[in-house]
Amino acid sequence: MEFSNQEAAVLNRRVFRFLRYLFFDSPIDTHMHYYLRTYDNFDYMDENEAWDSPKTYGTLEAAIDAAKRIVIKDLLWQLKPGMDSEALLQAWRDFGSDPAVMPPPVEGAPHFSAWEFAGLVAPILCGASDYRFTDVPTAYQQAIVFAARWHETQNQKVPGTELPYVVHLSNVAMEVMQAAAHTPGFDLLLAVQAALLHDVLEDTPCTFTEVEERFGLKVALAVLALTKPKQPQGQNQDSAAKHEQMEDSLSRIRYMPKEVWAVKLADRITNLQPPPPHWTKSKALAYRDEARLILETLGAGNEWLGKRLGEKIEAYGLLIDGREDDSSVEGKSLPDKV
Repeated sequence: MEFSNQEAAVLNRRVFRFLRYLFFDSPIDTHMHYYLRTYDNFDYMDENEAWDSPKTYGTLEAAIDAAKRIVIKDLLWQLKPGMDSEALLQAWRDFGSDPAVMPPPVEGAPHFSAWEFAGLVAPILCGASDYRFTDVPTAYQQAIVFAARWHETQNQKVPGTELPYVVHLSNVAMEVMQAAAHTPGFDLLLAVQAALLHDVLEDTPCTFTEVEERFGLKVALAVLALTKPKQPQGQNQDSAAKHEQMEDSLSRIRYMPKEVWAVKLADRITNLQPPPPHWTKSKALAYRDEARLILETLGAGNEWLGKRLGEKIEAYGLLIDGREDDSSVEGKSLPDKV
């Protein structure tokens, strides 16, 4: 049986609602917390089709941040190659989700409208720009200071060293600046800001809205695409879950401009250093396999960085191959050619 696009979208929404009620609808404690009530645009403002998220948020800002992510995810789900912003926005109005913050914020507090936010995001996803800083030196300076301050709040270091985390961020930015010199039409303004900010949502308490307000939606969407979901404290992932998380991350990056692909390539190039002393061989091999997946998925986005990553993967393999299973790699160095 074949379905039209509209019939398929309706069916998907109904399946989603069934799973939602089956797994997520449950009483929640809303005392002194905010939560999200999400409406289905297909059944606009029908309270019978609305659902309350079981997750609560300690601040209004955190709840608004979560609502924005829902709208962005839905817009990306509707986005098709060649689609203009009006068509994308109409698709979201027909089949997207409309999250509302509950209880409603008091007068004078920040207000969130999913419809207004979708109207801002759709043009950006279809190629528009809203940069707050329009020259690369200024953008670089603003982004590196912003990122350094946030990462410093976590006392974050480059793994295995005592170097401040900003060293890693500047190395990623250096890689994309090198790529820009070898890539015609490369938007270095986007790439350098995304490079310096790429871990600020994943590793610090900084919110999407704070990045958006400081650097604009285009940069904030790039940083969000480069951000993997945070895991609950104390919860470890198995290898299958990590692989699934990586594939999800790469799929979101593929919706973004090629400069965002370049940042992900540059990030892994920079990270393919000698593994920390406590890593086992199996962990190092898994990390190499992740790098191969990144190259396979995003390498076509930038020929210069794709070649660089391929060379780094080869050198990393020479470092760890031939060792006994689950032995550490302490004291080894990468070949000089890298």
